[in-house]
Amino acid sequence: MLHLPNYVITQHMGEGPNASVYKGFSGERVKRPCLIKQFHLTNPSVSNIARTKQIYKNLQKLSSPGVLEIYEVLEQPEGLVLVFEDIPLFTLQSLLAAAGPISLHLFFQISIPLAATLQELHQHHIVHGSIKPANILIHPDTYQPKLWDFGIFSLIHPSINFFDPHFLTASLPYMSPEQSGRLHRTADYRTDLYSLGITFYEMLAGKPPFESSDPLEIIHSHLARNPKPLSAISANVPQLVSDIVLKLLAKEPASRYQSGRGVWSDLANCQHQFCRDEAILPFKLGQYDQADKFLISQRLYGRDQEIKRLHRAVKSLNTCAKEIILVTGEAGVGKSALVNEINSQVIRQQGYFAAGNYEQLTRNKAYSGILQAVRHLVQQILSEGEEQVADWKRRFDLALGRNASVLIDLAPEIGQLLPAPAKSEPSVSVNPNRLNLLFEQFIGVFAAKGARWSSFLTIYNG
Repeated sequence: MLHLPNYVITQHMGEGPNASVYKGFSGERVKRPCLIKQFHLTNPSVSNIARTKQIYKNLQKLSSPGVLEIYEVLEQPEGLVLVFEDIPLFTLQSLLAAAGPISLHLFFQISIPLAATLQELHQHHIVHGSIKPANILIHPDTYQPKLWDFGIFSLIHPSINFFDPHFLTASLPYMSPEQSGRLHRTADYRTDLYSLGITFYEMLAGKPPFESSDPLEIIHSHLARNPKPLSAISANVPQLVSDIVLKLLAKEPASRYQSGRGVWSDLANCQHQFCRDEAILPFKLGQYDQADKFLISQRLYGRDQEIKRLHRAVKSLNTCAKEIILVTGEAGVGKSALVNEINSQVIRQQGYFAAGNYEQLTRNKAYSGILQAVRHLVQQILSEGEEQVADWKRRFDLALGRNASVLIDLAPEIGQLLPAPAKSEPSVSVNPNRLNLLFEQFIGVFAAKGARWSSFLTIYNG
């Protein structure tokens, strides 16, 4: 049990992979009931702890009615500890589990304040990063929603990478395509808007749009499949409300709503019409939707012919064809960006995409580009279901055997797919021919399994 100065812990509420939650009260003269969350991440970096503390302190200053109030942010020997208000609330998840699809009146009552809260957070450069029914608390009398458990968040920054398999296990049905880590695109605040769309969908349909026992299937759906419109599932969902949700669920961030304000405005218009006439007349969506921050589009322009050529090559993977395409040009002209455009097509074909760079600063480091591509493949495999991962492990073990230790020394991530092997001869680790053979054996596992995949290596010349 956690021991915290000035607080009395009364109950252990539950435990997740990275945190424990307790009930208690402050030991002061006025005893305030509180929720206490203790993080217990393995070997957290100093920068991650500092960032987490800073963002929760920013939330304290924000003092938004749509965010569970934070009393204190404490750094203890046991880990970072957050102290929240404890008021009678239940999760949206429990509401949906008990009631299934909710009425349109209740949907508006919950969804409009949620959109307003996201607008407020994003204006203050805070991304929640894990919007889902389990992280939305509802007041039993007013149905006012409050967000909490900012589990995969960061200050808005171009280099954010939200992908972390340990965090995403329970969040897969709600994560955005760019959160999958497979698109070579950075995630920004619009990832919250996609997850909000998934949550809205579940509120009105009783289930999220993409469900499967196979994690890879869910990821593939986020990346490549369009959800069935809500209006086609339930006659109780007006066409315009269905269109709002589909706009939130656009695969391309630039095609989604760009602000919580835009979502709030359109939903408020729908609510006003529905309460007055029990009908919603068509209007143009997004009239008041405007991003608060200028974002440079990650789309490519003026490269249509080159992209078509690459797409034809990827399409040939279905016929087990082999092809090499050389993309040349000076550093910085966009070779990597061009080739990364085929990534989504490879994923739609349920294939694997591996990329590695021999960058100017590391080009003299042997195998650095190949190892980067190998790490990318390992990350994709580890995001699959337990049965698939177990099958991959068996195949890699058979293919690499005791020589796997050489690859594990070069790319420790591979060790997650293999049992700890006995060390092979030291000479193997410095024998280029043997290393080349090991890389061939590693890639050969994909060919033996019949997987479609493409790889890309960037080599910079002097």
